[in-house]
Amino acid sequence: MWFEILPSFLIISTVLAVPHFGAQVGNWLFIGKRFRRNLLEREDRFHYMRDIRLTGSCYVPSGIDCIPEE
Repeated sequence: MWFEILPSFLIISTVLAVPHFGAQVGNWLFIGKRFRRNLLEREDRFHYMRDIRLTGSCYVPSGIDCIPEE
């Protein structure tokens, strides 16, 4: 029957979800924030300022599609 797939589905879903939520918990325990964006390295500061310049917010990641074609 169809319900025989439920245990396998739950196991696979749990295994795939553990790294995502585990990273947030680990960052919260060791860094004090849920996300791991800090400005200690020069390259991180460069990306932070780039995001502010291109999108107006440091929380909106920018890629090649956000760069104007002037």
